[in-house]
Amino acid sequence: MLGKDVGVGQINDEWNLYARAKDGGITLLCNRYGWSEHNCNCKKSKTGLILYPIDRNYKNIVLLVCQDCYGYKSGQGTQHEQLCKWYYGIYGDSKAFALVSGFAQKDDGSFGYNSSTYNEKIMYGDVDYGDGKRYMNELEQRIVQEVVTNKRHSYNVAKAISQGNKNIEITMRNYIFCLDPALFKCSNGHTLKLSEHKDRKTESNQAYNDEGFSCDACKTKYSSGVSWHCSCHLIGFDKCRKCVSSKG
Repeated sequence: MLGKDVGVGQINDEWNLYARAKDGGITLLCNRYGWSEHNCNCKKSKTGLILYPIDRNYKNIVLLVCQDCYGYKSGQGTQHEQLCKWYYGIYGDSKAFALVSGFAQKDDGSFGYNSSTYNEKIMYGDVDYGDGKRYMNELEQRIVQEVVTNKRHSYNVAKAISQGNKNIEITMRNYIFCLDPALFKCSNGHTLKLSEHKDRKTESNQAYNDEGFSCDACKTKYSSGVSWHCSCHLIGFDKCRKCVSSKG
């Protein structure tokens, strides 16, 4: 299932990150984000970008640099434009990015998520992926907080959910899918948690015998993969991604 919202930083029921253009076109993006080795450690306000590579085998770069380090010059474009040019100046044509969104970090460590340069209008060739708003969407904001605060060099959104990152998990439920919260409940009314095979357990706290599971909603059997899980049942309770991503 794909959402209908225009913009960068959305995710479908197969856990593929994507951006939707104003004309309805879809561009798939890498699920991984990472702290750039070029980020500075200066204790002052900084300009930030997320750069989404054309090649999905490479992580999305979270770049955060102060004006002094990237050489900001008044009258030569916005801070975000100059930071982007500075980064491209390091690598030339050896790196290519499909999309860019912008943010900032104040000298007190708090974040600002607005950028009229990139967030409002996000161009990939002659196609606009911007939603007309100056602010990053909620998922991108959560990711910026996690990567910058903890200097994460590799941060996989789907893996973060399965390991219990509540901020990202709640964002996925309430913002990305925009579905009825009841879809994320077991038959006893408990909230389901996105789980890998090692985290799926029965009522007696016994791990499943193998890496697979059977969806209690559609009865489909899976040999592997993640499920939305609750351990309150005798043999455990699971829903597959399709069943929590569809009202049908």
